[in-house]
Amino acid sequence: MQLKFVSTTILSFTTLIFLSEVSFQCTLEQLNNTYCEDAYSIGLLLPLCESEEAEGSCHFWSIRLAITLLAFQIFDEQKGSTGMNQTMTPNQFRIKPKVLNTGFDPATAIEAVVDSWETPAVALVGPSRSDVAVPVATLGKALHWPQVSYGATSTELSNSVLFPYFSRTTHTTSSSSLGMAGVIKYYGWTSAAVLYPSEEWGFNLLSKISASLAQLGHSVDLFPVSFVSGQKQELRDALDSIKSSGNRLILGLLLNDDIPTALDYAAEIGVIGEGYQWFGTDVAYDLGLDELKSGAASGDEQASQQLERRVQALRGALKVTVRSITGAWQQVDEVFRDVDADAFRLVAAEAGAPQYTVSLFKPGFFSNGFLGNFTSSTPAYAYDAVWAVALALASLHDQLQPRDGAANATLVGAEERAKAIFAAVVAQDFEGVTGRVRFNATTGDRLDSTFKLELNFFDAEEAGFVPAGLYDPANDTLVLIGPPIVWPDGTTSPPSLAPGSRREILQTALVGTVAVLVFLLLLAGIGMVYYRRTLGERLTRLAEMRQKRRGPPVQGGHVALAITDIQGSTTLWDRLPEAMARDIKVHHRILRHLLQKVSGYEVATEGDSFKCAFHTAEDAVAWAVLVQINLHLAPWSPELEDGGHAILRSQPDWANPDVPTMSEVHMHAIDALGAYGPTMRHMQQIAGKSKETIPPLFSPPRPPWAKRSSIRGAIPLIPVSGDRPQEMPVFRGLRVRIGIHAGTATDVSANESTKRAVYGGAVAVMAEAVSKAPVGGQIIMSGETLAAIPSMDGLAARVAAHCRWAKRNSGGVSVMHLGQHAILNEEVVATGSNLRSIASQSQLAEDGPGAVDGPMSAEAELIEVVPWLLKDRSKYFPPPQTIMQISAAFSQAPTAEGVTIVFAWFEKYKSCLMFSPSGMPEIMAIYNRILRNHIQMHDGYEVENDNGVFVVAFSSAVSAMSWALDVQLGLLHAEWPASIRVFQDMPELSDPVTGAVLFRGPRCGIGMCTGKAEIMQPCPRTGRAEYFGSLMNHAARVAFSGVGGQVLLHDRTWSAVHKEARHGAKIPEHHHLTLGAHSLKGIKDAVVIHQVSPPSLVARQFPMIKTVTAIGSEGFDEVARYLSQEAPILRQHLNMRQSSSAVSSRTTTNSSNTVENAQLPGTVPDGNAIGDAEISVPALSRQPSRESIETIVVA
Repeated sequence: MQLKFVSTTILSFTTLIFLSEVSFQCTLEQLNNTYCEDAYSIGLLLPLCESEEAEGSCHFWSIRLAITLLAFQIFDEQKGSTGMNQTMTPNQFRIKPKVLNTGFDPATAIEAVVDSWETPAVALVGPSRSDVAVPVATLGKALHWPQVSYGATSTELSNSVLFPYFSRTTHTTSSSSLGMAGVIKYYGWTSAAVLYPSEEWGFNLLSKISASLAQLGHSVDLFPVSFVSGQKQELRDALDSIKSSGNRLILGLLLNDDIPTALDYAAEIGVIGEGYQWFGTDVAYDLGLDELKSGAASGDEQASQQLERRVQALRGALKVTVRSITGAWQQVDEVFRDVDADAFRLVAAEAGAPQYTVSLFKPGFFSNGFLGNFTSSTPAYAYDAVWAVALALASLHDQLQPRDGAANATLVGAEERAKAIFAAVVAQDFEGVTGRVRFNATTGDRLDSTFKLELNFFDAEEAGFVPAGLYDPANDTLVLIGPPIVWPDGTTSPPSLAPGSRREILQTALVGTVAVLVFLLLLAGIGMVYYRRTLGERLTRLAEMRQKRRGPPVQGGHVALAITDIQGSTTLWDRLPEAMARDIKVHHRILRHLLQKVSGYEVATEGDSFKCAFHTAEDAVAWAVLVQINLHLAPWSPELEDGGHAILRSQPDWANPDVPTMSEVHMHAIDALGAYGPTMRHMQQIAGKSKETIPPLFSPPRPPWAKRSSIRGAIPLIPVSGDRPQEMPVFRGLRVRIGIHAGTATDVSANESTKRAVYGGAVAVMAEAVSKAPVGGQIIMSGETLAAIPSMDGLAARVAAHCRWAKRNSGGVSVMHLGQHAILNEEVVATGSNLRSIASQSQLAEDGPGAVDGPMSAEAELIEVVPWLLKDRSKYFPPPQTIMQISAAFSQAPTAEGVTIVFAWFEKYKSCLMFSPSGMPEIMAIYNRILRNHIQMHDGYEVENDNGVFVVAFSSAVSAMSWALDVQLGLLHAEWPASIRVFQDMPELSDPVTGAVLFRGPRCGIGMCTGKAEIMQPCPRTGRAEYFGSLMNHAARVAFSGVGGQVLLHDRTWSAVHKEARHGAKIPEHHHLTLGAHSLKGIKDAVVIHQVSPPSLVARQFPMIKTVTAIGSEGFDEVARYLSQEAPILRQHLNMRQSSSAVSSRTTTNSSNTVENAQLPGTVPDGNAIGDAEISVPALSRQPSRESIETIVVA
């Protein structure tokens, strides 16, 4: 992957450029005064232990520090000699070390480098890891800081455009990978598993090994397995995959922190030791053995046992390193042994080493030397890195320092000085302890023309790695030296490492056969147990059916009420009385026949309207679907064949098959219902044998319309009984609307005249209101009814069993969300119902959703039931007949093309729930209301919501961004209950400078992505629009990489926002921050992520976003993140350098161009500071065609 810069952040980049001048001017002042005494401070970037519990091996890092500090001492003692690259250094020339503890992650490294501004170094030596070197080198570019690394091997750092001041004394990954390839070819191994971390170093090394094998003409079947470094479970899963692959050669490309976990688990599952060969580059497989040896020597039995296991597991393990140790390195070892420990501790402390690390420098630490028990070559590379920098500074001494007290130093500009130091470094050519040291003048890479690679194996007797051979890349030869390699099987014969022998294959086959027999016996046993269990379930179900047949739903039990009505019946009775008299009998016959089949109960009839009660919601919906299908198949009178369409078509609530009520995209989604669904046979399997199969009341093979292709709105839909597809009209016969609501039967009484059960209370009032929403031919149920259906598959199977004659999956059923509606004018006490009060439509328009003053109405979620056989009807139904619609329906959801998907999540939801379980309902009510109110205000569509996680779709990227910004402000200004204000994980935080409140109440993280969804369809369970495809993954990964209170935009959304702005959309006021390109888990290409915030919340501080790794601009990601959190320090630096700031012409901002302004977080006007100075610099642009000026206003 290629490293690329994206648009830099306004804050970080501009401030870095300014402070680079501040820092190096300060350095020159120090160099020019007597206190400095011509000493050049060189920063040493090393990970060091702050305490005994610190991560990593403290002894390992301490030796590296000791050797590096020793390089300073030896250089000072030898200055002026002719052996130093034939360079005579002035006697007054001196270098001094400044330790910068990088810790074990990039963020800590950046913090250490930024902190060094107070006492700046003229150049940096380090760090050792590529993932740390990249952000440091990025910062070095901005601050004009030359850097010589001793361990960063990534070839991406060779990019002289991105990293113009970076060089290294170590070799790149291409060197060690070539050595590994040569050894693999020498022994003839043809298959290998590659275990590597899924970050830039791992990807790069894997590709280099593959390329090196191809270069040598040796074919190897590589089985790469990656894992996220530091994730132990992922590492274990990767090793399990390797075991399953059968590979015997394992190229373990591991970082130090992952080595103990990898070795221990590999031993646990048996993929290390005899039968397996581990092979790596300069990895410390023996990391931690020194501590185990010390523990065993002191009598620690546990350490002794662990040491024995580790040694036996590592027996014969190989690693290849660049042969760089010369005789001079042995001389350094002799000096190391003679070090005065007391004096050295003072040197280390003065250099800034952590106190705990300093305490390790005891006499015993030095007396044994480091050769023999320390196999890593990085200290030697660090030693030569110090010398490379020192020699370069010495060659520039006259240009850096004034002579004879005259202020005539020529290199006074930060950039000019950095270029000169880098050029002097890469111009060096000297014999170091790692061999000849010389550099590529452009990339800063070490030239590899004379190196050889050393093959080491782990000797169980020595409990460490010992040299075994030298590989010469130039001639592709391996010369074995020293003692013979003792391989993992304990012999000196090289293993063949074939993936599996014939004997092993036969054994595997035999084991597999036995396993199959055991499985079959187990399956038979499970079948018997299942039969016995299901027998009881079937008996229970039969008892339930008998209970249903005994009578209606009872008081206190569950009830589902369905109310029907023939649309336009009054007009039809008046215009076609004879036809209505005949066909009303057909209507009644269908409803009553099917009512009996599903154990329904006829409560009452009012004219042609039926009121029915059911024991379950599924029974009610199944009945309604079967009623609509049979009404469509019934033998209607010729006058009512069209259901009265010719008479009633002008009515506004009449569904007209000539006039669709949804877009073509939404109609295509309707067409797709059932197209990818289960087959009829599978439907019947879901239904189960105990489900009663209800045949159609009328025979479908030859419907009355078979020869009437001229019927308006007819469409080819059903092949009937093997015949050619017949044209089936969208609507046919009397149009019956059905409304269903389910709840608790709280008010059950008997009618005085009929003695039949009558249902009252909230459930009855709601059922009556819902029944007024549909139009003829439509089924609408409440959200409570849908929630009461245990399985949509079971419901669809019952319908499928009824429609066996239908082909092509036409016998199922789906649901389609119609939005939230106000359906009642009366005040309702909704016992057991999830209702809430809302304002009237006029007040809603004025005050926004959720207002509660004025006339009250009951709000309900409405769901359309869509039988697949009649699904085309849904394209023509008008909106539900309610008081008003509150939220968008499926037909109003954004289409798949150009949709912006937003994920919003409640940070620390579970913690808050545990802290205040009784107060959580009120908290969630406020939280949900705020998010939903703004969804409606910005024309969004709520896809789903679960435990504080909202998925919202927008047709406009600008609307999505506006919604996110308004949500952050709405949550901040909401009146939160005391139960959350005292929650310590959600404290109220204010800007320390301005006092403005930045955080209050729950924190909501928001992220979004814009693009095309692969599929948009009604959700089978909720009926809401749901979206599928990589767009959803991108949006989710972006959202959950941030933290609560943060708004993150995918680069595609950011581009869509500006595209919409060019077409007239108004972008809301905001503060923008580019966080760089990042690799997201499961997503192939790097993604540029942007952060936006309301101007009033620009001072909010956030940690580094949680992605797999940052690509290319991870340096600015780290730098910007740290600087944005250290605003007070930056202001202090800026104010101190008031006189140095340059005042530029003021630029303006508008939403449609690329000029952006942002105020430094938390700044206030201060006449004693910089005043109205404005610093303008050309910005690094992500798009070559975009010329932008990013401006920071410092007040």
